Amino acid sequence: MLRRKIAAELERWLKSSEQKALFITGSRQIGKSYSIRAFGKANHATYIELNLMENRQAKDALLEARNADDFISRVTLLSGKSIAPGKTLVFIDEVQEAPDIMTMAKFLVEDGRCRWAFSGVNARDPVQGRQVLSRGVCSRA
Repeated sequence: MLRRKIAAELERWLKSSEQKALFITGSRQIGKSYSIRAFGKANHATYIELNLMENRQAKDALLEARNADDFISRVTLLSGKSIAPGKTLVFIDEVQEAPDIMTMAKFLVEDGRCRWAFSGVNARDPVQGRQVLSRGVCSRA
């Protein structure tokens, strides 16, 4: 039942006229990454996934991006895949490892070359206790 609920939310996000990034948080080992991965591969010509916990090089490189264009260039270099405009989902997993990356979400969405999904555990500002993202930039599932 939970998988069907997540799948329905992902479908709703994909079909939405609002172009927002997807942001999923939750406890470990509940299927966040699995659900996004399966959905991304099934619904996009190009699927790119970067895990910031497993890939420290990716984390460091993305944190150094100066703007959306630089960020996207780094994603393509790190993944070895090209962006197919309008047909690509980029999934940044374990975003709690580098919450500053989320400040780029607005600009990535505005760029419009691809769809963006982010997932993490307790992705809150560790100092202030605030949600890392502002409303309107991302859809929560």
